[in-house]
Amino acid sequence: LRSELKYGNPWRRFSEDFPPFRTMRSYLGLGFGPLPKELIEAEKKEGAQFVFATFPHGCGSEFRILMEGIMHTVLPDVHLRLRTLA
Repeated sequence: LRSELKYGNPWRRFSEDFPPFRTMRSYLGLGFGPLPKELIEAEKKEGAQFVFATFPHGCGSEFRILMEGIMHTVLPDVHLRLRTLA
């Protein structure tokens, strides 16, 4: 078992760099809009935790992995502790 997959960690190299996902993100123009100032400040606090929900779950869940692959660009501190469910 790869160490990066322990404890529910996302498979970063896969979600960020898998060519079809990179192409889909580019083609669809997926990204994050401006984040609220409060979220940016809260994300920097030690031990910060958040719950994010994406829809749909199951069918069409590729959206979750596409967004997981760019989460580090907007929440760099929390992304290190990111856990996802599919």
